[in-house]
Amino acid sequence: MASEPEERPIRLWVAAPSPAVRAGLRALLEEDPHLKVNRLSASLLTQEEDLTGSFDLVILAPGSLPLEGLQDFVLPVLLLLESPPVRKLPYSVRGLLSIEAGSAELAAACRAIQAGLWVTQFEPGQSSCSENPSDPPEQDALTARELEVLQAMAGGFTNRQIAASLFLSENTVKFHVSSIYSKLGAVNRAEAVRLAARRGLLVL
Repeated sequence: MASEPEERPIRLWVAAPSPAVRAGLRALLEEDPHLKVNRLSASLLTQEEDLTGSFDLVILAPGSLPLEGLQDFVLPVLLLLESPPVRKLPYSVRGLLSIEAGSAELAAACRAIQAGLWVTQFEPGQSSCSENPSDPPEQDALTARELEVLQAMAGGFTNRQIAASLFLSENTVKFHVSSIYSKLGAVNRAEAVRLAARRGLLVL
């Protein structure tokens, strides 16, 4: 019986002005075997090339490029911030994390964005909304981990199965599920999945 093909890592381009920040981000990201940093640079300024053929996602640290420069960028961007943005974000921005985010948070956000989701680590009402009208409303913003739990819920996983797949305790999963219900205004799993799908939070 032929073995299944090995999953290709998510190909990343990390842009940060500081060499130390670039090296630190690379070390954090590559703790996850499903992430591969293919380019490190001080900014996103580049010659014309087929970016979509080389990268799946860009991780952008503060000071790498003004947000206006992302207006027509072809790749999805995970924006690392020192504080929440105060204006609308370009369409290419698909996630917001604190520059202090750890390895697990970075990996979860990368996987969620690769799956077509929009993620944020900031509390509801802190960050500005994206220009994409299908993005979740600010008051319902879910964390990267909550989005992972939500996706598993949509797949019919039990709390125990979700805990095992995400290496969490069942109590932690229950906490995330409760938070998801609260943010979505749902009373059960079926309603949470339905509301999340309507808001573009799920890949179905």
